[in-house]
Amino acid sequence: MLEFYHHGKSHQIFSIERSGKVGQAVFYPGRKYFGKDEVPVQHPLWNYIDPCIFTIVDKIGNYNGYYLLQDSNGTSIQVPLSSCDTRVLFDAQDWLNWHEVRNSARDEEIKQLKHDVELLKGILTAQGFRVLTPAQAKQLGL
Repeated sequence: MLEFYHHGKSHQIFSIERSGKVGQAVFYPGRKYFGKDEVPVQHPLWNYIDPCIFTIVDKIGNYNGYYLLQDSNGTSIQVPLSSCDTRVLFDAQDWLNWHEVRNSARDEEIKQLKHDVELLKGILTAQGFRVLTPAQAKQLGL
């Protein structure tokens, strides 16, 4: 699960685990730490360092089965349904929506912080303080 809070509201997205469907596009956020005994053979997503999108080509079995995933280059890999790899696969559209909301919240917070800094500069200047940039302070030897 990925989660962040904005205005006191939780925004969550859950991994597909065993609920993936054939033809579904899934998002993989890039290599994760699978524990101190990481064995690339046991974790087929190990070779994918960067975030990428896969398509579920086939789903074999339930608990002891696997997903057959295909990357954008056409390479197929088998991901066991019982492995921790499925916990880092998210429905691509759900992830894009979640990511857009998260970025929007971040941009809103940055805008508010910039406004607050300008307000503080104005207050300090009105009280007789001189507000300097780091470059100006360095130039003045401060």
